[in-house]
Amino acid sequence: MAILPVLFIGLVTAGILRVVALSISMRFLVVTIIFVAFAEITPSLPVGARELALFAVGVAIMPMAQLLPPYEPRHAVQRRAVASLYDALASGGPYGPALLAADRSLALLRGRRHREIDHLTELVERGEEIAQLLAAVNNRDDDVAAPWRAAVSEHLHAIGGAIRRRRPELLPSDLAVTPGQDRLQGRLIDAITTAARTTAGAPAPVPSDERRPPTSRELVRAELHPASPIVHHALRLAVTGVIGQVIGVAIGAWVGTQVLLHGHGFWVVVAVVLILFPDYGETFARGIGRTVGTLAGAAVGLALSFLPPDPILHTVTLITLFTRTRRAR
Repeated sequence: MAILPVLFIGLVTAGILRVVALSISMRFLVVTIIFVAFAEITPSLPVGARELALFAVGVAIMPMAQLLPPYEPRHAVQRRAVASLYDALASGGPYGPALLAADRSLALLRGRRHREIDHLTELVERGEEIAQLLAAVNNRDDDVAAPWRAAVSEHLHAIGGAIRRRRPELLPSDLAVTPGQDRLQGRLIDAITTAARTTAGAPAPVPSDERRPPTSRELVRAELHPASPIVHHALRLAVTGVIGQVIGVAIGAWVGTQVLLHGHGFWVVVAVVLILFPDYGETFARGIGRTVGTLAGAAVGLALSFLPPDPILHTVTLITLFTRTRRAR
């Protein structure tokens, strides 16, 4: 039971880090669960110290692995986030979530000065300006500008595609200002033209601190108050995780090692952290899906156990299952 306070602190921290990035939160969850698993299956303190030393070696390898070439082009995640903002503007739907995602994606790299990051930051600023101008134009009731709005949407889609693929040649020619357009439409055209030229590689100004994305520390600090939904989620995750660990240990002690592998109660914690989300609807949906998936997987596993003990047949079955799982993802 000595691991329960560590489990509680680890799950609370992982829940709060969700406000920074879901990937960072999941990594902290994985490290916490690995710690709990080691603590459960370790038969003695010397063995635990040896396992911890091996785990520390693995952690030390992680920064060295960052020096390897990336599996995708540099800043691809940030480009996709900014491109999604322009896709949202082109579709005419709500752009707030896309703007927030782009800001947070760039906030992770705010301390690193890089030409591409400066361009993407400029594109986010232009995107917010375009959104405000689009809202003002769309508030009008005139139907005369419908073809012009379609052209604007097409240009924004093209800008998003050029940002995502880093291919300026996908950009169309600039929107032309016709005599029938007013000052507001002219400002919108200027903003779109500036965004297109920035995408094409025009020099971008140095990002101003007046509109800088919040840092990870500022995001966490802003959530540290009793009314924060993120704090509520973190506490709910920690409490249910600790309860799950207690239930798992109790089941292992009650059933015994002959029926259930002793020291594997942490699987209850794994189920909790994979299902529990800040949104109740998503939590229930994932819970139902995981239950159905577990039952279906158990049925398939039981059926596969009746296969003949042929190594070739087992190899083909494993490759088939692996291929189907990759396609499902």
